[in-house]
Amino acid sequence: MLQLIKRQLSTFSSRISEFESNTKRKLLEILPKIRSGNMEEKELANLFKQVDRSPFNKQNLEVWLEKKAQEIEILTNFVSILAQEKNIDWSQSSLDKARSNVNHKFIFRLIIHVIGKNDSFLQNMCQYLQDDAFNRTHEETSIHHWFDQDDAFESSRQNITLFIKFAEANKENKNCQLVADEQYSDDFEKKKGISIISYEGGRRTNTKIPSEPELHATVLADRTVKIEWSKPQFGSETVQKYEIYGLKNSNNQWNLLSTTTDPTKSTIISNLNGKYQFKIKGITLFGVTPESDISNTIGKYDFFIV
Repeated sequence: MLQLIKRQLSTFSSRISEFESNTKRKLLEILPKIRSGNMEEKELANLFKQVDRSPFNKQNLEVWLEKKAQEIEILTNFVSILAQEKNIDWSQSSLDKARSNVNHKFIFRLIIHVIGKNDSFLQNMCQYLQDDAFNRTHEETSIHHWFDQDDAFESSRQNITLFIKFAEANKENKNCQLVADEQYSDDFEKKKGISIISYEGGRRTNTKIPSEPELHATVLADRTVKIEWSKPQFGSETVQKYEIYGLKNSNNQWNLLSTTTDPTKSTIISNLNGKYQFKIKGITLFGVTPESDISNTIGKYDFFIV
């Protein structure tokens, strides 16, 4: 993971080396002529001016490196979080392996696509080196970074969170394979960020990973509770039914209390003895949603809405 950034840094380093070599060569041509009186000292000053106006001036290099370090830190944090989920495969060719495995009917793929094939600053460096740019002024190009754009960054965080929560909820799911990899943003119409793509039977689909439902519970009588919930904010169309679980205060075991027969958003739980906490999760063709938050304790004389 993050091999594309490593390639960028390698390219950056090689172009710095080439620039240094060219500059030294130019100095070796100019200095002896100045010493012998065959060239005026202003030619040396002109060389330094050209360097200062080039992509290789100190400020340009520092800004690019600073932003690249910021990008690496963000992505490293994302990757370290993903690495904690053992059922996410992010080895090389993880998608190809998953698609060729007939035991995995469903695949969800997290793609990091924040690197373009042609970074504008690296292109400027290359163009400067190739066009004998010591003899002309470099034109500055404004650079926009995906992590400085609220929509792109929030969408990336959201998809990372969705993917991780779904992975946690489906650790024992053998019907669904989760993979993570990286790709050039050019394959996403040059839009940079982090996306989730789904596959069924090896073919790409539009299936969305579901988030957790939001639970509400209300006491109707001493031993009867009405459980209501809001559908998941994301991927609700994939939910076929819901399972409602209860935890009685007198033990530490969560028990399945009810299963709906459709994606209805409420049910009645009767004949409860004592005080309970509740939680709910959705059931889909390819796995389960993350569980809802756990309710407060409900029992006799209690009334609350989460």
